[in-house]
Amino acid sequence: MLSHGIDAILGANKNVQDAKVTLFKNQMRPIILSFLTPSLVSNSQQSRATMSECLKKFDDQEDSLRSQLGPIMIEYLADIIIMLIEQNETRLNYTGSPATAAFQKQWSDRMAQFRATQQNHNAPLALQMLSDFTGKFKEFTEKDRGCLWNFFNTQIVTLAKLLIHEKESEKIKMSDHYYTELNKLGEQNRQYEKLVEELKSAMTTSNSRIADQKIRISGLEQEKSNMWSKLSKTQSRAAMQHREIEKTNLKVSELEEEVKRLSESLEQKNKEVINLRHATECYKNELEEDLKLVAKEVEQLKDEKEALKTTMASLNIIKKTTAESNQTEVEEPEKRMADNVCFIKQVKNRIENKTNEILVVYDKFQETATVTRNSKQLTNRDQVFFNNGHSSNNLRNDIHQFKGPNSTNSNDSLICSQVHNDDASEPPIKKVRK
Repeated sequence: MLSHGIDAILGANKNVQDAKVTLFKNQMRPIILSFLTPSLVSNSQQSRATMSECLKKFDDQEDSLRSQLGPIMIEYLADIIIMLIEQNETRLNYTGSPATAAFQKQWSDRMAQFRATQQNHNAPLALQMLSDFTGKFKEFTEKDRGCLWNFFNTQIVTLAKLLIHEKESEKIKMSDHYYTELNKLGEQNRQYEKLVEELKSAMTTSNSRIADQKIRISGLEQEKSNMWSKLSKTQSRAAMQHREIEKTNLKVSELEEEVKRLSESLEQKNKEVINLRHATECYKNELEEDLKLVAKEVEQLKDEKEALKTTMASLNIIKKTTAESNQTEVEEPEKRMADNVCFIKQVKNRIENKTNEILVVYDKFQETATVTRNSKQLTNRDQVFFNNGHSSNNLRNDIHQFKGPNSTNSNDSLICSQVHNDDASEPPIKKVRK
């Protein structure tokens, strides 16, 4: 029984090792076969990397498996070497496809024609042929390029020799041409030396003339410099005058604008003076009418008061109740007279305000020096009207004579504050008319 258990364990271990060996073979086979592809055959660096990967996989295995995997690795490497040798022999023994033969014939004929037509000096044509030849060569597969490599190098070397020979021939021709030209230049140089000698003899005879010409030229240069200085000064003065003219024109335009503006302002002020004069005349007429009405009412109130006094004296009323009832009848005319006094004060103030406005306009006209005779006449008329307004104090004094014994200045101010309105409100003339 024990022996059967040991055999079972050994059999299981053997099966596990066989499975690992099979797995290693399956992993190594595609890596080994990749050596035969063109990319690894022609790329030594990538081939070394792939071989390092194979050895790393072998080193990663257990020590117990290496004894079994070592012969397998040796067998694989031997197969790779044999296959690479066979592939190299096949490549060396390959004579090419029909396309490579046609390529060789085409370019052999083309090179022969290039040499026969004596176009070795035509560099652009040679470069175009070389570019076409290289492009056609790159279109073949790697296998065909290996077959055509010797032909390719031979044709390139042949073309280079032709071009070098052409360059050497050109150099020889150019050197001969330059030698001939140098001989011609030597002959001309000798002739020039004779001319130089003749010129030297002529120069010795004309030195005095040259000195005179130099003196004359120096005088002309001095005169030229003087003329240039005068011209520069004249130009500077002309520029200054031009700037002054521009400034003057600018000032003239500004003055014209100012005159235009002042004319418009004068016209506007004239319109304002006319309007103020018209308004003053209107106020004057209204105030004269109102003053007449006030005078009439004052006379009427005087008569009413005298009548009341006469009636009270004739009736001789002493009772308190009758006195209180009549008190209101007596105070009402006094109140009306106080209202009239306040109205007269207000009229006076309005006249003074309007006169001040007219005087302000007059002062503005004096500042601009454009005051007219009409504005002076208007100011005189306003001053007369203002004096007439001051004469209304006599009327106010007459009205104060009719106040009752209970009337005071404080009552007058109170009544004035109640009746007074600003300039924007309705004037109190209409209230008096009511």
